[in-house]
Amino acid sequence: MQFRVVRTAYKGTVRQYGQIVESFRRPGDGMPTHRVVGNLGPVTDQQAATFKAAFTAARSGRQLTAVADIVPPTVAWTRSLVDVCAVLHTLDACGLRQMLRELFAGHDDDVDPADVVAALVAQRCVAADSKLAACRWLPGTMLPELLGLAPAKFHNTRVHRVLERLEAAEADLQAALAGRLLAADGAACRAYFIDCTDTWFVGNGPAMARRGKTKEGLYRAKVGIVLLCRQDGIPLRFEVVQGNSDEGRTMLALLRSLRVEPWLGGAPVVCDRALGNTSDLLEFIDMDLQFVTALVASEHAAYGAVVDCPALGGIDPEDPNCLDVAGEAVVAVGMTRHADNLYVLQRPPVRRGEADRQAVIKALGSRTRPPRLRGYDLARDMLVLARKYRQAVQGGEVASYAALQRGLGCSNGQMHRYLSMLKLPDHVQEQILAGRGRNLNKKAIVRICEGSDHEAHGRAFALACAEAVGKRADNGMQPRAPRDAGNPWLQVMTVFNPLMWRAKRRRAARRLAKVQARLDRLNAQVAAGQLQSRAAAKLLHRVLTRFKLDRFYGEIATDTADGVPLLRLTLDHAKWHKARARDGFHVVVASPDLDMAPADLVRLYRSKDAVERDFKEIKSVLELRPVRHRTDVKVRAHVALCVLALAVQRTMEARLSAAGRTESAASALEELANVRAAGLRLAGAVDVLTAPSEATVNQRALASALSVVWALDPAELRKRIVAVR
Repeated sequence: MQFRVVRTAYKGTVRQYGQIVESFRRPGDGMPTHRVVGNLGPVTDQQAATFKAAFTAARSGRQLTAVADIVPPTVAWTRSLVDVCAVLHTLDACGLRQMLRELFAGHDDDVDPADVVAALVAQRCVAADSKLAACRWLPGTMLPELLGLAPAKFHNTRVHRVLERLEAAEADLQAALAGRLLAADGAACRAYFIDCTDTWFVGNGPAMARRGKTKEGLYRAKVGIVLLCRQDGIPLRFEVVQGNSDEGRTMLALLRSLRVEPWLGGAPVVCDRALGNTSDLLEFIDMDLQFVTALVASEHAAYGAVVDCPALGGIDPEDPNCLDVAGEAVVAVGMTRHADNLYVLQRPPVRRGEADRQAVIKALGSRTRPPRLRGYDLARDMLVLARKYRQAVQGGEVASYAALQRGLGCSNGQMHRYLSMLKLPDHVQEQILAGRGRNLNKKAIVRICEGSDHEAHGRAFALACAEAVGKRADNGMQPRAPRDAGNPWLQVMTVFNPLMWRAKRRRAARRLAKVQARLDRLNAQVAAGQLQSRAAAKLLHRVLTRFKLDRFYGEIATDTADGVPLLRLTLDHAKWHKARARDGFHVVVASPDLDMAPADLVRLYRSKDAVERDFKEIKSVLELRPVRHRTDVKVRAHVALCVLALAVQRTMEARLSAAGRTESAASALEELANVRAAGLRLAGAVDVLTAPSEATVNQRALASALSVVWALDPAELRKRIVAVR
């Protein structure tokens, strides 16, 4: 007789049963067969092994000794398992470990630097801390067995030596990073996002650090970081720059360095208003890159994107229905509602200052001056034009002097020189119109118009005319082409967000209330003799500056009440209402060849939080800051580690999403960290058997989504580890 195990599968569940089977020969033909003597019902693996051993011993005549008490194995150690397995598998799956091996190819160390970097990336993902802490953390994980890296060889000296080699290979790392990550999943790039952030240091920091205000509002020694990522947050390129570097210039410099990359192109680059000036847009066009960005506020009028909606000024932001009322108000002036927080006004593609140019041509007849011959009366010509300019603005034919300048296509300096002629006293202007200043050149005219003292203007004019007697000014010249000839055509969308409008209105009201409360407290202190009015005025000015309200108030006046000087503030309501008219509005511009609906372009711009989410992930979960390194080399290597860890987390999240999971990479790793490897020592045995702890259904599902189910199988796990301790 023998023992047999029968297994059946039902609805994905495998069940096993025990049977006692007897062999015999059929009486009719003598052929061997068997019959079931008894069914034992469901049995466990351990029970089945016991039955098999008993029947085998019975057939051979051996005797088994019954064990009265089964001694459970002792746990020699426990170590992190599935979370670090998930990180290493993701590094392999997206080609980053192979990339690191190629970067460090030809090394002469007894430890592969690529394995050291992989261990540091894993630490950054599951237990972010310092490099010294990494040396203490590694022995408590299964990384040594998975990497073949002895813990004794993973020490602080080796770690910092590898960091130096990583920084030295940064150029090759940058060149290979995007290609590896883009090829890993083959997903199409729908957009690229670029932005800047900073990180600060404990102490003075390295040479490239500069003291300044960080994104969190702290004054620290800091460096800047530029990051370019895909629409799903996968980082493609990064750069560490000096602290306090201009964000727009650093982002443009990074994009210019990528012009030769074949993967950049075919999708728009999305950025915030740090690249929202016309000069920045011209850079994009010069690089042949499609773009979506927001204009800076000073450029709105130049593109005719200002929406005049007086009805918004009369809406109370504390009204429960204010959002609906504000939406109806902007719809009434031509905007289209696409969502509760999205109203868009689209115009045909426009060029900067196009409306201003048409207004100038209508008001002045032409945008260019006729050629000037030798001996031309420059002073008279400038004064006549200045008066025409003033008449066009004051008569309402041109909206403002800024619009006039845009329409003429002249520089700030040129416009200033013309308008400064109008400051001259009337008798000087009459003499210029009479031709007395015919021999004055441009430098002399500029000197005459300096300052605001009319008597000084008269003396300067008389002196300049006396010095020019007998001289003939060479004022002949051909008219210059307008400076706006290269202005780009753009898609321009004016966007209104009622939620933003309400938040800004409420914040503005709170600031005014705080200023008034501070003014009342200071006046009370002055009246009580606790504070002098001059000191109170300084404190009040400091409050206005902190709240950025000083431009809305005039000089801090002093009134005397009962012989006590009290402070008084007067709000410039015209300026205040003009500023509030922009609340809730912003202007999105895009390349004219981007074939997308206006609302979709705005949504694409709003999705730039992909790179902002990356920065948040780096700074919080991956603990980019504070940085304790003291050299530029170590700082760049530290940022490179954080970016590699970010690439791992974003790849993991893509896999989780594909499996229908909603967890972030950080929460998934936190859950998998509970499945640990244990070293089990049987009674009387010397060797230790490695086995994973029991996983829950949720943990198995996460491991399956991240393709590390093998780490939950003791046999498979033992195949993948090597003894290095």
